Amino acid sequence: ERGAIKKEIIPELRTAKSPGLNDIKNNFVDAVYQDVVIPTLDKKTNQYEQKIYGLPLSVDTLAMYYNKDLFNNAGIAEPPAYWNNTFQQDVKKMTKQNDKGEIIQSGAALGGTNNIERYSDILSILMMQNGSVMMDEGGQVLFNRIPITFKDQKYNPGLEALRFYSDFSNPAKEVYSWNKELDNSLNMFTQGKLGIMFGYSYHLPTIKAQAPKLNFGITKLPQIEGNTPVNFANYWIETVSNKSKYANEAWDFVQFAATADQVKTYLSKAKKPTALRALVNEQIDDLDIGVFAEQILTAKSWYKGADSNAMEKIFADMIDTVLIQEKIENVINLAASKVQQTVNPTQ
Repeated sequence: ERGAIKKEIIPELRTAKSPGLNDIKNNFVDAVYQDVVIPTLDKKTNQYEQKIYGLPLSVDTLAMYYNKDLFNNAGIAEPPAYWNNTFQQDVKKMTKQNDKGEIIQSGAALGGTNNIERYSDILSILMMQNGSVMMDEGGQVLFNRIPITFKDQKYNPGLEALRFYSDFSNPAKEVYSWNKELDNSLNMFTQGKLGIMFGYSYHLPTIKAQAPKLNFGITKLPQIEGNTPVNFANYWIETVSNKSKYANEAWDFVQFAATADQVKTYLSKAKKPTALRALVNEQIDDLDIGVFAEQILTAKSWYKGADSNAMEKIFADMIDTVLIQEKIENVINLAASKVQQTVNPTQ
């Protein structure tokens, strides 16, 4: 999750020069600077200062896992690179129903909520790739609105992304391939009943352990053809509790652990993608995490409010409600107002 704070008091003492804002910008991938540098009000001067509230050891990105056997059986030579008609047709080819109309094999885990791994991240990146502004710098939630760049076209990218996503769980649509009766997407994938699953590098050990003989591949997240690539970042931030008696020493250790020389060992053993620019090229050729590392430089995320779990529940309600309510505008507007309350409860 973006900027999810993993509060720890680190007992091991180290001394390190405090990183400046330029150090963060130059050494870490872009998503990190946008997330860890926060304007903070200095009560003495009544001025805002840019402060660093944590550092990540790794940045994961959302990628596409695909079942090679199901692709081959459906006559699909390669995984789709774009969210276009080809993608939709591929999903349709791999989706199978029994005589009762029940889905027994799904082309892709899309359109659902609680039985799809990281459904809120998938919908978020669809919105972002489509041109939606999730939130402005002032903390105003905007994913339900038409950005200035789309005003002339009267096109709402967030709304259309929601429509695209929810269609996959609408029985009336040609791309219908998911419903709430299905097993969790990760289980479906390891059982060989799912063509495409969207997940992170941390899903890989589970897939290998549960289905050692599964013939699958990992490739980059589909993009919108003609648009600048946008990927989704997911990571924890190592920070220090303000209640710690040894805050300075703990911060020294966080900074020490996040340096290239130290983090290399951790990343190698844990098989995690890097957060440092200097290590990206070293990881791209890695068979397990290369795809995730390759997407890091174009990865973004967005602040989901003080309670990310509440935001995910709001997204789930929004997706589920689209299927039973005709006015999709009302659904997305209500969701945006609820997310706004998690960002700023007074609004």
